[in-house]
Amino acid sequence: MRGVMAFKVWLFSFWTWFKAFFSVRWSQTPPLDQASLDTSLGVEQLRSDEGHHESELTAFLASLAEDKVRRLIYYPDHDGIRLSIYGADRSEGEFSGGEATHREFLAAVASSKVACCESISIGEYGASCNLKQLEEMVRALVPNSNFTEVRLDTSEVSPLQMAECVSNLLSGNKAIEQLYLSSDSHEVVRKEAAELLAKGLRENRVLKRLDLWYIYGLVDDEAMEVLTKPLKENDSVLQDLGVGKITDVGLEHLGVMLGTNTSLKRLEYWDYDKADDPTRSDEVYVRGYTSLSEALCANRSLESLDCTVSSSMELKVLLQPLMPTNNKPQANTTLTELWLPDSTIGGKEGVGILVDMIRTNTSLLRLSLLRMTELCDSDPDAVENVVAILEALKTNKSLKYVRFGACSGVGGYKVLGTMMDLLLENRQLEEIDLFGTRLEDSGDARYVHSELEKRRKFKLWDLIKGMANVSPKSGRVFLCGNPYAGKTTLRKSMKLLDVFDNKQSSLLLLKKRAKKIISDKLWTKTEAKVSKPKLVLERTRGIEVDHVECNGIGISIWDMAGQTDYHSFHDLVVPNLSADGSCSLFLLTCNPLQRHSFQKRNISDIKEEVKYWLRFIASNTRRSSAYRPHVSIVMTHFDHWNTQAAFASRIEDVVVELKLEFQEVLDFDPKREIFKVYGEDITHARGVFDFIKVHMKKLLDRLPKTIKACSEVQHLLAEWNKDILKDPEASKLPILKWDEFSEKICKQVEDLQDANKVLAQRKQEFVAISLNDGGHIMYHEEGKFVISNPHWFCHDIMGEFLNRCANVDSKLEMVSSHGMISIEHVKRILSDFIGGQGHEEFLEAIVDMMIKLHMCYKQDDKKIMIPSTLRDRSERLNWPTPQKAAKLNYVGRRFSCKDVKRTMLSPGFFPRLQASFFKKFQHTNVGNSYQIYEDVIMFICDGIEVIVEYDHVDVDIFLRSKESQDRMLEYLENDIVRHIQDLLMDSTLGCPGVILIEHILRPECVQELIDVKYRKDQFVSFEELKLEVVKSGFDATHIWKPSKVLQTGYDMVKDLLGSKAWEKLLKKRQEELKSYQRQILHASIQTDSFIEKDNMNCTWRSVIWHIPQRFVDLIQGHHNSRSKEESAKLENIERKLDVVIREVDVVNKKVDVVIKKVDDILQMEEDILEMQYNLLHEVSTRLEDLMELSIKMQQSQVPKLAYLFEIGKKKLLTSFVPGLMEFQLHLMCESKDGVHEVVNQLGCRIRFGTDMTRTFVTILVWGLKMATILTKIGAHVAGGMGGMVPDFGEGLQLAGLILDTPGLLDQMSALCLESLPEDVKLSPNITNDDRTKAEDWLIEVLEPKCKEKSTFYQMFGLKKVVYKAGSSGKHTTAWLCDHCEKNGIQSGILYRT
Repeated sequence: MRGVMAFKVWLFSFWTWFKAFFSVRWSQTPPLDQASLDTSLGVEQLRSDEGHHESELTAFLASLAEDKVRRLIYYPDHDGIRLSIYGADRSEGEFSGGEATHREFLAAVASSKVACCESISIGEYGASCNLKQLEEMVRALVPNSNFTEVRLDTSEVSPLQMAECVSNLLSGNKAIEQLYLSSDSHEVVRKEAAELLAKGLRENRVLKRLDLWYIYGLVDDEAMEVLTKPLKENDSVLQDLGVGKITDVGLEHLGVMLGTNTSLKRLEYWDYDKADDPTRSDEVYVRGYTSLSEALCANRSLESLDCTVSSSMELKVLLQPLMPTNNKPQANTTLTELWLPDSTIGGKEGVGILVDMIRTNTSLLRLSLLRMTELCDSDPDAVENVVAILEALKTNKSLKYVRFGACSGVGGYKVLGTMMDLLLENRQLEEIDLFGTRLEDSGDARYVHSELEKRRKFKLWDLIKGMANVSPKSGRVFLCGNPYAGKTTLRKSMKLLDVFDNKQSSLLLLKKRAKKIISDKLWTKTEAKVSKPKLVLERTRGIEVDHVECNGIGISIWDMAGQTDYHSFHDLVVPNLSADGSCSLFLLTCNPLQRHSFQKRNISDIKEEVKYWLRFIASNTRRSSAYRPHVSIVMTHFDHWNTQAAFASRIEDVVVELKLEFQEVLDFDPKREIFKVYGEDITHARGVFDFIKVHMKKLLDRLPKTIKACSEVQHLLAEWNKDILKDPEASKLPILKWDEFSEKICKQVEDLQDANKVLAQRKQEFVAISLNDGGHIMYHEEGKFVISNPHWFCHDIMGEFLNRCANVDSKLEMVSSHGMISIEHVKRILSDFIGGQGHEEFLEAIVDMMIKLHMCYKQDDKKIMIPSTLRDRSERLNWPTPQKAAKLNYVGRRFSCKDVKRTMLSPGFFPRLQASFFKKFQHTNVGNSYQIYEDVIMFICDGIEVIVEYDHVDVDIFLRSKESQDRMLEYLENDIVRHIQDLLMDSTLGCPGVILIEHILRPECVQELIDVKYRKDQFVSFEELKLEVVKSGFDATHIWKPSKVLQTGYDMVKDLLGSKAWEKLLKKRQEELKSYQRQILHASIQTDSFIEKDNMNCTWRSVIWHIPQRFVDLIQGHHNSRSKEESAKLENIERKLDVVIREVDVVNKKVDVVIKKVDDILQMEEDILEMQYNLLHEVSTRLEDLMELSIKMQQSQVPKLAYLFEIGKKKLLTSFVPGLMEFQLHLMCESKDGVHEVVNQLGCRIRFGTDMTRTFVTILVWGLKMATILTKIGAHVAGGMGGMVPDFGEGLQLAGLILDTPGLLDQMSALCLESLPEDVKLSPNITNDDRTKAEDWLIEVLEPKCKEKSTFYQMFGLKKVVYKAGSSGKHTTAWLCDHCEKNGIQSGILYRT
């Protein structure tokens, strides 16, 4: 492979030279100004030695223009140059050469010949210029006119030298608008350097941005005073200033400057860490922020402020100008962006200040809370803090962008529900950045992104501008439950009660009328005796709807048929809270008696039935915290079990249990467990009906105001529907063409009119979609019709249609066993329901609506497929084609409900998925390969065979192809999974309450298509695989459990994940280790100080392939003597070869990308191993700090790293039962190279009595804390130590501790004490007194054993040693095993005491 690549690169290089020698460029001479520049840069002398370099560099620079290069990076070497390019399409490329090429490049820069890009970086990623190189580049940049953005890495020069070069650059260059300076040197920037920078700023009139943020040295107070002076002057043109480390006094200078400056639009600074300076007084502590706050009150030009605050006091002072105070208006209304990255704002007090600002501020458009401490899991109140901020955002009227990036506390059901409520109430927000949050990691963020995408699609913030809001005045009650649960009886009873309430009829008349209706339609009795009533089937077809009016509130009661035939479209009408303010209440009805005998049903059956419908409701309604769907449970036929108190009590217990389980996702009435209603006497429905009226009013009062236009259109459509019902002879249908809807309905609504016809059309579409999402109408944005009465469509059309399909006479052959029906037959059936003439156009519209709702799809021009009518399950899975190629790759994934106990994929989801997949692929090369069964989808696309199987719980996806695994996984993610997720999140067609999580299926199950019943447990989650990598390293192997048809199996974790997921896992692991490193070292800015960047570049592009000089001479001689005919032939050859070279170049670039990807992953693995080793070393040398040990323990009178095992088991102890206990005490080796377990250590038995519970807990937590630290940093695989470090992963995983806590040094006691005694839980934190008692106990136990060295050594295998004095000048004592002692003595770092 590399040989072929070498030839291709050589061929490319040859063609570059070939074109150079035979082009007219030979006859060109440089202009005079070029020659002078060459002379000044020393180019002429070098050109005589290596003249060919100019052509090569020229060709490279010319190619940049074609590639639309975004940025050029210049890396100076001691003997040459290396260039990297980043294209607009994120492509990368490299070029390198010797000293001659370096000089040529400087000349090209000086003469502005690099016109292909506007940005250049001088050094990057640790490759910086020395003073000579920096001076040369500055000389070249001074006359340059094409670079408008320059980045300089000045790490190898002093601040003064850097300032002198930059001052010369600013004074001479007239093109640079943005200048970024960086240096990883921590040398202080002093007054002299600042004076030079200030001089350059005064003389420069074009620079718009100066960024000193990445200069890691402190800018001292005098330097800040000098640097800000030019910005106080009236003629300052600088608009953007970024400063790195400054003190509070330096911040004061910034504030003074800002008070008079009129040019700056953006200011970024980092206030130096005050925690390290305990001498500062409170007055000085906030002096800088006071100055800045006063400046903000006066400044009218600054638009963006980026800073990091460290206390609630700072935050309060900073935010004062941004909110009204003491009845005074907001002082600053021009600042539109506030960024508070990495801030610590003082706990709940600071959060309260921030919340007040968000609620009252009227000018900010963008707010960033990136990595704010109070919003991360390290703060125990993180979730409450996040919720408080989200609640404040509900009332904010200006913010359009909010960033919660890397805030680990942004996650969980409560946060997600509150965020979805926020989007319901605040219609101005355009974007919420959740990158790096738990919502993003868990996949929950998809629902937020989906909602925001709808807003962006319509530009909601523009549409609603000026639109009025009103309180919603209508709601819906959904009756759901199994067949014969009593839904229809309950609906009709409530309708009759409404008639009575409105017309004041006599109760006697009402009872007679009701009894007659029920008697005629639902019940039959024998004339001779009043026996147990016998139910007569009258199936509710589709959905029945009744309307009632209560105190000015319109309530519609939707009776959803319980038969499974209709479940496929039930969730199409279950509402989602949307912009129209839908208000809904669910009555879950259940008959606890057997259908015919009226005997008691099993309690378990009743529980499963109620739970099914609770899951159905939770799955089909939008996530919410404040507006969870309200559910009331109604037990019917109470007249047949009202005397069975025990049975009733057990039912209530079941309901209580289910309410507790679902209380986070559904809303229940805390005062009433269940309603109990009689079968015949409708007066027993009075309690339910009165409750609905009262509770509906409460729900409507709680809901946010709806857009008035939505409410008005809804009212107009309701009147339209009433008019249709009043005149049945007119044969009108509740379906309107879009133009008719626009003219007859929308034209009556003032807010939907606009002089801009396009804007008016968008407003009308938005209202139609909002009402569709709420279930008030049926409309699809691609459709041309609006169905004004969903009940008519669901009952009169689909209810009757599906009933006819289910009971069709086989002689008609309208529906085959494969769910196929001709379009003509569909229209014939529909015409029976619609009636009248002249509705042919509407028949097409109804079929089109069925297709848009994914209820069916057109197989061809004559037939449609209705997936929900399929009843033929696949006997055994088979691949779409019988190919048996020697090398086929297989990929399998399982998608399960994340909250499987409370949510599910509804019965209608998979049929709609079958229809939507057909729509997605109908115009692709899938063609006739698309097949469906009741539970299966199969097709072939781009050579990849796909099977999707649904077992009514999970969705399994199988892929087979000759393509690579990476290509298959890419296709799976982009074309299959994304489509499923998009459908799932659709407010009408999906299950918006469901979150699917991805698992990896066992490859053998995919290859052999093992039946679903045998692969139920043959899957593994990504988190489990990550844990295995942490436990076992990069060569981790997953072990598959055996099943009835499968033996124990083994697969490499890396192979199961695929390269993309593996790379993602490595990156996440890197970030975790960097975070742990920061915690250990208390670093605050350098997030990768442990990583030594490898500056070697080994890509093929960096290799220069030279043509032999004799071949060059031969070509040149032939060029001078060739004839016209030969020239023509050469030109023809040139054109053909040019095509070949371009093709080779394309392949070459692809191979380069692959090679670089592999190299990057390998390098990442090496970096992680190095970081793990370094972290292990850091942990081992900082034990006293991490474990918070006393002086006695630090002096190592006894070993300090104790942990506990159960007697006879090598298993880390994580919990215990109080009482007299006996455990095995073990001690770790305290080597500074890496603490670890001592192999084959015997340990000693210890006992704890009930009076020593807290002492025991303290010892237990010490062990858990150390175990967690070692496991999280991967100590057992770092430095090749392998089994020498205890594998605590399994024990911690079982305890629910491993990898679930975000930080390395989290307080472990609160986590592990969950399983401990109640008296310990009352005071879970380890106090100083607890720590002292535990240390004294440990010393008391171990000290006598330490004196008997031979006995102690036999028990623990440890010896007391002394490390020689290091940089600290102190000797340190430790307890080491034989192996570490021997290595330490040999390396000369310790000796035995």
